[in-house]
Amino acid sequence: MDDILDLIEDIATAISLYDVRAVTSEASQLAHIVTATVVRVQQAVELLADMKSARAKSSRSARKSIVSSPMPTACCAPRCPSSSARKTTSRR
Repeated sequence: MDDILDLIEDIATAISLYDVRAVTSEASQLAHIVTATVVRVQQAVELLADMKSARAKSSRSARKSIVSSPMPTACCAPRCPSSSARKTTSRR
């Protein structure tokens, strides 16, 4: 899990370092997937305090979320370029 967090931070640093102002729709979609995944990991970690409860809740939740999890419609990352109304090209 620490490796995943390190990779997410590396991507954020690279986007800032290279002053990326626009991203592809695929990159934006991937960011939404990562955000949704991070929320689920956070929920799972919170359940670790009570493993008996965690097993019951995670089993029900996993079955529901696999079937009915929609893609987020709006960007939930505060600095995500897709949340900006302006359209510019990225610097290379």
